[in-house]
Amino acid sequence: MRRKLIRGSIITVGVFLPLLLFFKTNTLFGGDAGDLVTAAYVRGVAHPPGYPLYTFLAYLLTKLPFSTVAGRVTFLSTIPAIITLPLVFASMFLLIKREIVSLIATFSFGFSYLFILLAIIPEVFALHLLFVSLLTFLLVLWSKIKNTKLLYIFSFVFGLSLTHHHTILFLTPAFLYYLYVNRSNFPKKNFKFLVLSSSFLVLGLLPYSYVYFAAQGNPPINWENPQTLHGFIRLVTRAVYGTFKSGTLVGYSIRERFFHIFLLLETLFIDTTKAGLLLFASGFVYLFFTNRRQFIFLFLAFFFTGPFFVYYASFPTGNDFYLGTIERFYLVPYFFFFLFISWGIIGISQLLQRFFSIILKKKKQYPISNVFILLPILLFATSAPKLLPLRHDQTAENVGHDVLETVSSESLLLMTEDTRLFNTEYIYFTSKNASNIKLIHFGLLRFPFYQQYVKKRFPVLDMPDNGDSPEYSKVFIENNAENYTIFADASYAITEEYRWVPVGLIYRLYSIDDILDTDWYLEENERLFSIYQDPLSGALGKYKHVMLADVLRIYGNARREVGKILFKLGKYDEARKYFEKAVVLQDEVPENHLQLIMSQIMLKSCDKAKVLFNRVEERFSMFPDVYPVGALLYKECFNDEEKFDFYNELYEEKVRQGQLKLEEL
Repeated sequence: MRRKLIRGSIITVGVFLPLLLFFKTNTLFGGDAGDLVTAAYVRGVAHPPGYPLYTFLAYLLTKLPFSTVAGRVTFLSTIPAIITLPLVFASMFLLIKREIVSLIATFSFGFSYLFILLAIIPEVFALHLLFVSLLTFLLVLWSKIKNTKLLYIFSFVFGLSLTHHHTILFLTPAFLYYLYVNRSNFPKKNFKFLVLSSSFLVLGLLPYSYVYFAAQGNPPINWENPQTLHGFIRLVTRAVYGTFKSGTLVGYSIRERFFHIFLLLETLFIDTTKAGLLLFASGFVYLFFTNRRQFIFLFLAFFFTGPFFVYYASFPTGNDFYLGTIERFYLVPYFFFFLFISWGIIGISQLLQRFFSIILKKKKQYPISNVFILLPILLFATSAPKLLPLRHDQTAENVGHDVLETVSSESLLLMTEDTRLFNTEYIYFTSKNASNIKLIHFGLLRFPFYQQYVKKRFPVLDMPDNGDSPEYSKVFIENNAENYTIFADASYAITEEYRWVPVGLIYRLYSIDDILDTDWYLEENERLFSIYQDPLSGALGKYKHVMLADVLRIYGNARREVGKILFKLGKYDEARKYFEKAVVLQDEVPENHLQLIMSQIMLKSCDKAKVLFNRVEERFSMFPDVYPVGALLYKECFNDEEKFDFYNELYEEKVRQGQLKLEEL
């Protein structure tokens, strides 16, 4: 048995070590990667809960003399992923005692899209999965060999995992159940055991001291500045996002929460195909009737990290960024999903064995389980084409480059939105080519710890005295508007003396008395968009990775907002071109189509406008804002008063019915 365990582990490492190193990326992917990598690079404190173990190890990796900064940190995903797979195999083998089946299930998990994705990009989830698989392996091994030292190691690893990702707590019901049903293995000296276990648990928490020492250097990435007990508690409890909830935007309705469960199941279906779901269901039923203890353990682990977690967290689902945020959390339930698959292979193999024995009238063992090797082959064949283009893809990093290209020298850049902010921060701090720009994390400016940082880093800025005022950010903009050109990633609240005007990917602050030069505005945006990346020219042109695809929203929205200004300035043909590009980037956004129809109406391209409107009406009939455009179309292009009245009445009816306007989405 030991020989098979070692052999299977060696085979697993031998396959996935070169594979994952080959697929490993050297660039950012989007999401939190920019913040995590930059925080590690500047020896700072990443966004709550700080990820101290990750950022400390990543900081060490940034000192490597090869690859890019992002590429070095990505080793903290790839190496844990390579270590995880033999642990997955070992856990399966100890549970089912079938080498081939364990290898098939392990390879199926290893070849799944989500596993490879999170193993080759700079993210925290591969290391999180390593802790999950190691803790599971330790418990299973302890139940077999009854060595108390394994429980001490388990306690230490569990404490260590808490310094990385708090969602490990969702596994405690499964772990406690497994400890309870194997309670006969506990040592007789309970007091000594509890003291030692608790000591090892606390010892595992020591990496949290890293955030204290990192904050002492006043780094540019320093969430909550945890040098004080108050700041440390806020960091660990994720107070910025809301303690005990996934974030500031959470869907509370029962319908929204249950939708997340269906989304999880749909993603499992897409990533593992019908064959994977069939094997999971078979394993679920087979294990229930053959080994109730293992069934309950795996069910609790899958349920609490999967359906229960997504129901509890209830992430918003309004765009690709949110969908990408949710997707990452599926990795742990995927692990237990594939453990059920291993049992499914056994169950179906035994059923087929009986069938062939009856049909052929021979009691002979057939290698039926070997046939299931087709599953990992199928999963790899579907995953590889999606993931291969990511190896050298710079779509996310180019967002940062393009934002900084838009900002003039010695100006202020205010940013809050994750995709733009984190990618821009990475370029800003790692390339050192934008040091003459004052980059402000505007979303944190309302917090005293960040105000102190800004005062120290940019002493020339005029900081308001009323640090705890809800108007602080607005006053900050007003105080510095006369001395600096101010750019921002959103049109933040300002006084009536100023206005935001979209320029390229961001906004520029103007006095209300300034007159916008039409020719300059057109030329400047033409120049900017000509030097920007085409976000569809990279990996997104091959496959729409949901987290990375948030880049399309940024460029699509920018095209539309500039087009709307050109439309107001009477540049209808130029505006039309911007709206057409916005549609290419975001075909699913109805406003892009409606703005395009409006420009066609003004250009008297009535037939084109009518054809497009008919398509939009069919696709987006639930949005009331579609119908005023229809009314305008039939009035301005066809002088059809009957249709004009029809669409106006339809608009009022849908508003009365409570359907959403576009600006409310």
